[in-house]
Amino acid sequence: METRAVRFFAAARAHLAAGDGALAEALLDKAAPRLDAAGLHVAVRRLRAAVAVFFWRHKDAPAMLLAAVAAADPQDTSLIRELLFEAMQAVLVARQFTSGTDPITVARVALGVPRGSVGTPSVTDQLLDGFATRMAVGYAAAVPLLRGAVEGLFTDETRAAGIPATILGWFAADDLWDDRGRLAMLRRAEVIERRRAALGALRVILAGLSSSELWAARPAEAEACYLEAAEISSADPANPGTATTSTTTPATSPP
Repeated sequence: METRAVRFFAAARAHLAAGDGALAEALLDKAAPRLDAAGLHVAVRRLRAAVAVFFWRHKDAPAMLLAAVAAADPQDTSLIRELLFEAMQAVLVARQFTSGTDPITVARVALGVPRGSVGTPSVTDQLLDGFATRMAVGYAAAVPLLRGAVEGLFTDETRAAGIPATILGWFAADDLWDDRGRLAMLRRAEVIERRRAALGALRVILAGLSSSELWAARPAEAEACYLEAAEISSADPANPGTATTSTTTPATSPP
């Protein structure tokens, strides 16, 4: 029975990645009762949070991910910081509507978990620590971390990050009023996602570029980005409806 549950769990992850959140959630519900015995209790909570985000229930995800942190091996700081990075993403969208916890609690937990490696921090480390500092300590203390993350996202090939870090970098650039950094970061991300043929990620990047080009007084370029994002969205059955994501920066401090 455990083997079957693990297969259901793997199928749930695959269907979520393919854009079928409803089937992913149904499979996870079927598998979950047997998964704790298979040692997958942390992974189950993480996947449930991912499903919540898929359905735009961002407010529920941070509490699920904090539960995963509590269930994780305390020595596995790398995994814990990954979970907290995902919780921070959800908090930045949900803001004061976060349910079951609050932004400051997530921030304080994050600040209590040290980086697992020495040397130059990763972009995700800087973003996690930067936004946690922004919320729990204050803006001035967070600026160097957020600025370092934005610069890393458009200047350092050795520190390339995926779409979640790029989106948080976008938020960080807005928080810093760094229009040039935002534009440079998104242009670099556009090149990377085109090279990967990652249409879902490219759609999000083009949405950000559309507003960046508009702010830079280049309406023709802004329109071209928007129209391409709309074309990608209309061709993708997993993303029906609007072409773009919201380009309003979430508040990064509690009301």
